[in-house]
Amino acid sequence: MPDRFLTFLNSSTIQNLEWTSELQLMLIIEQICICLTFIQYLFNFYLLIKFRVMHRNLHILLFIYGGQYFLSISARSILIYLQYYNLENTELGRIANYCRTICVFLVLGMLPFLVFERCFATCLAGTYENNKHIWIPALLISIMIPYSTLSAMAYIRRWYPIYIHCINIICFNIGSSLLLIVLEKCNFRHHRNYTPRHPSYSLSTRFQISENIKTCQWLSRIQTHILCFNIACCCLLSLEFTSVSQKVIVAANVAFNFTFILYAAIVPCFIIYCTPEWSRETKRLFYLLTSRKSGFNQNLPQSTFGRELVYEKHVEAQMYFDFLAKDLRNCVSEAVFL
Repeated sequence: MPDRFLTFLNSSTIQNLEWTSELQLMLIIEQICICLTFIQYLFNFYLLIKFRVMHRNLHILLFIYGGQYFLSISARSILIYLQYYNLENTELGRIANYCRTICVFLVLGMLPFLVFERCFATCLAGTYENNKHIWIPALLISIMIPYSTLSAMAYIRRWYPIYIHCINIICFNIGSSLLLIVLEKCNFRHHRNYTPRHPSYSLSTRFQISENIKTCQWLSRIQTHILCFNIACCCLLSLEFTSVSQKVIVAANVAFNFTFILYAAIVPCFIIYCTPEWSRETKRLFYLLTSRKSGFNQNLPQSTFGRELVYEKHVEAQMYFDFLAKDLRNCVSEAVFL
């Protein structure tokens, strides 16, 4: 049985349906959209490098999340070229199909691993900011990449039906969304139950719990869009299993490609919108390019998930030592009481 690749369209099937000219037009439009999203992802990487608005470990996972897209669109661009000139049955086309399929399964299964990183941050509250815990992203990446590769190979080699893949992806993503809700509630309860009078509730613990709450809220706003696009992609893929019409299968594959491009265009824009630092930098560059310097205020209140506070440096330092003094007084009062 031949290998099965994502969004692979046989030229003979297209010719039999007499859709050659229509498909070539769709391929040209898709390539233009890919070029536009490539420019957008370059800008996102600029923001990701310049502003570290979340913990280092989550930052590393986001680099993987964005980095796979460059490999994915490169492979897809090669496939578009080969398919446009009816050259897809080559070794280069086979390699590009493997890369494309693995990258798609990687992005469809990425969301749960972002949530798992927040699990470690919640369990290790108090030491997570002081200690890098570099083993956490290493562990998650060592599980995520083999899992995505094996899932892609199972799809390509037809080890089990398509609907099994779709159910697996949807359940995995929905389960991670529910886990994120539980984590957010746990952090809120942790914040409520512990007071500054508690001797173990130090400044670092308060800081970490606050970071967990803000990051979970940030991730929960993003994961809804990612989940919707993942479900849409799986529904389009399942049409190959439920439909016997070649026209429906070809239309579903074309729709999958454009849905994935829409995914790659909307989700990064929403991430910029949900991240104040990235949104502010985008506005600054826009005003800079349009020479509207008066429309942007560089001194707007900032929130970088704890990396930089809203205040000036001397105010920030004063607040830090005020909190530290309160902690020391609480520790002394507890010791006297005991």
